Amino acid sequence: MAGKLDKFEESATTRSSGGHSSSGSGSDSGGDSGLGDDLAYALLRPVARFMVEATIAILAYGQEGSQQKSDERWDGQLPEGEESSSAFAIPLLRADINSGSGTDVYWNDLRLEGGYGSASVFYRNSLYGEYEADDSMRIQQKGILYRLFYGGRLELHLGLGSYKLSGNAEHNDIALYSGLNLQLGNKLWIDVHRASLTGWNLNLGDTEVAFVYGEQSLFGRLGYRRLNADGVVLDGLSLGLTLLY
Repeated sequence: MAGKLDKFEESATTRSSGGHSSSGSGSDSGGDSGLGDDLAYALLRPVARFMVEATIAILAYGQEGSQQKSDERWDGQLPEGEESSSAFAIPLLRADINSGSGTDVYWNDLRLEGGYGSASVFYRNSLYGEYEADDSMRIQQKGILYRLFYGGRLELHLGLGSYKLSGNAEHNDIALYSGLNLQLGNKLWIDVHRASLTGWNLNLGDTEVAFVYGEQSLFGRLGYRRLNADGVVLDGLSLGLTLLY
């Protein structure tokens, strides 16, 4: 009888069967559409231009915040006249060590990240086991992140990389990574990581949300992690530590 890890692997590696419906209707466009198209273009063009310029400005502001935070960490002191910003955001080096368990499974997890300014690279290794079966599953993630820092309290990141699931067989695919950490109080943060895969070999979501408490270079973590592959879920609570520089 297949265990929970086997069911999850089977679900995660089964491609969606949804097809693309083709439309047979080929209605001719009326000759009066030209004026309407020109009017719509004239109205939408400045809106689109404003949206592009606003997006570029927001990204540039976040990049500047990331660079300043990295410079602050490297120099070991605040720029003159500036207040201290989030002690958890934009690390030069970071290590997360977690141990978690749920109803059916347990896991040990290590995540490493290193970077400067808006760019960083990371590696994550998670080993899952099952209580009622002699079975295991390993997940390895690695990629590059684009980090943005706003208001001295909020870090956002978006990235691309690989996601490898090793159980009864090995499956590898491209993943979209996203996340944030937000300072909630003097020594309290919320830290979120998400991996999304809808590729040829893997289809799943991997989400972790943790409350982080600490200061300077040492932080405690209480988290919840959920892996979902088409309704087959591996989840549970975790405890861990974060070390950063």
